[in-house]
Amino acid sequence: MRIRHLTTLTRKDAASPGVSGKLRPWGIDVDSPLPDWADAACRAWGFFGVASRHADQLDGIILVAPESCLPAEHPMSKIPRTPGGAVLVGFLPHRHDVSWGRVRISFLAARLHGAVPVIEAGGVVGPYVDRRLAPTTWLESWGFQEVDHMCAGPVRRMRLDLRRTVKTEESWAERWFGWLRGNGLAPADVGRLRWPTGSARHDHEPPAIVTQTKTQSPQQAIREPLT
Repeated sequence: MRIRHLTTLTRKDAASPGVSGKLRPWGIDVDSPLPDWADAACRAWGFFGVASRHADQLDGIILVAPESCLPAEHPMSKIPRTPGGAVLVGFLPHRHDVSWGRVRISFLAARLHGAVPVIEAGGVVGPYVDRRLAPTTWLESWGFQEVDHMCAGPVRRMRLDLRRTVKTEESWAERWFGWLRGNGLAPADVGRLRWPTGSARHDHEPPAIVTQTKTQSPQQAIREPLT
């Protein structure tokens, strides 16, 4: 049975040749100190990105940094940003990234809940050629919204407002984690989620998020598939 993991990327991962080899475009290498933006992220949150894996192979990466310490010459450094927020600075997708990207963003949002007010990213319309940015269609499907609809620049400022998407301790993300644990699909430590993908049907499909209103019992919770 194959297992897919969600995990944060930490200083320890940056020292791993198998991981750092995929991150060289962003200045992360096993033989070099962390770049300033990744070091600042580790000091602020304990990690500089999130990833999904099959076994020991990374199949999707999202890198994040404090808005005040972006990589040199990053496109988002030229765009106004929310003070105290987090900014997505790099993407290493895999072929099912439209759906699994949303799972990774959900995981990242849960880890940053309470630490930052928003997560922002640079979106592009059209072909996806710069791995420091992501297509606006992907970001919108992950829950981001365009900040300035009147802006016609090549890089669109996209935002995921954690003050609106995660309002209470019993958030949708935490209910999701609780559902996974209750079904034997995740350990108690939500820092690393795992679930089986033993059948062909579920090999590349993300799990459902479980939503529940205040008047519903857990048995009445509605499972909503990620799209």
